[in-house]
Amino acid sequence: MREIKVQLYRGEDDNYVELWKTVEEIEGKHRYYGRYTYGNEGTWYSVCDPLGYCELNAPMADDVMFICCDENGNEVIRYSNADGNKLPKFETIIKREWNKVKEKLQYNVEDLTKNFWAECWNGDTTMKINQWLLSYKDPDLYPEKAKDYDENWTGCWAEKEIEYEPIPDTEFEYLGHKYQFTKVKHKHEYCGVEWYEFVCTDSPYVMQDTPWVKDRAWIQSYMYLGNWFDDKTYGTMYDQRTAREKVVAALIKKFPMKEKWDKLLYVKKRTGNEFYNCDCCYEKSYSDMADVLINRNYHRKDVDHLCKFINKETEDIVFASNRGNKYTIRQTYPDIYDYDNCLI
Repeated sequence: MREIKVQLYRGEDDNYVELWKTVEEIEGKHRYYGRYTYGNEGTWYSVCDPLGYCELNAPMADDVMFICCDENGNEVIRYSNADGNKLPKFETIIKREWNKVKEKLQYNVEDLTKNFWAECWNGDTTMKINQWLLSYKDPDLYPEKAKDYDENWTGCWAEKEIEYEPIPDTEFEYLGHKYQFTKVKHKHEYCGVEWYEFVCTDSPYVMQDTPWVKDRAWIQSYMYLGNWFDDKTYGTMYDQRTAREKVVAALIKKFPMKEKWDKLLYVKKRTGNEFYNCDCCYEKSYSDMADVLINRNYHRKDVDHLCKFINKETEDIVFASNRGNKYTIRQTYPDIYDYDNCLI
C-alpha cells in the first residue's frame, strides 16, 4: 500500500474542503490533497488549483494510506478511503469538548446562521447580545454614532478586548496541538458597557498580530461558542427587530389576521412637500406598517407609548384590507392616489 505523510495546510473552507500538504517534497515540490468533510465524511481527494480555487478532482484510490501528522511531522493518525473517516474535523472536536464543560458555565447560545439571514432579509438582528448593545445606541447621548449603521455599533470595530481568562480544565489536543476555551472580556468603545464571549483558543492563548490597527489587539480564536451579559440592565432604546415585533403585536390585536399574508391599507395624507401633493393609499404588510409608525424612533418609552395607544395612532390612517374599508377610503378621499392599485 502506498503511504503519503501529510500536514493540515488549511482548515475547512466554504465548500467543506480541508487542504493538506505533504510533509516532504515529492520530485522537488510539495503536493496537496483535499479532504471532503461535509457531515464528517473525511474522504481524500486529489485537487486542482490547490492554492487557488482548490477544486476537488477525484477520490483517491483505496490503497493510498494517508498518514496525518502534527506541525512537527510526527504521525497522529492514519487512514485510507477504504477505512472510513478516523479523524473528525476540528469543528466537531471543539463542539464535543465544549459539550463536556458548558453546563458548568453561565452563557447565552446564539444562532449565527439565523442572525445572518435576518440581517440579509430584514436588516435587523436576532442575536441577544446585539439587541442588548443596541439598547444603548441612544441618539440623544451619541448623536453622530446613532446615525451610523447598527452593524458599526455592534461590530468588532466598536469594541475592545480588555481581559482574558482561560477556563480551567478545558485543554484538549487536535493533531498534536493544544487548545483550550477562553473567556474574553469586551468593552464597548462608545457606551462603555462590558460583556464576555467564550471562544476556542490555543493553549496557552496567543494574540493576533494586527499592526494596521492602533491600540487594538485580538486574541487568536477558532470558534465562537457563546456570550454572557447583564440582561437585567438595558439601555433606553429598543433594537429594530424588538420594536417592530412589539408594534406588529399591537397591530394584530387591533386588526386581527385571518390569513398569514393579510395586509393593511395605509392612507398617507398630503403634507405639501412631497412628489405627489395629494393623499395616497398603500397596501402594506403588518411589519412594514410597524416601521412606518415607528418612524425610526426606537426609544423604549416612545415605542411602548405607540403600542399602548395604537388605536389613536392608527385612527383614520390604517385600515384592515377588505372591500368595505376600500369603499370607505374612496368615499372619504375621492381624489386619493391609489399607489398600489390596492383600492380596486
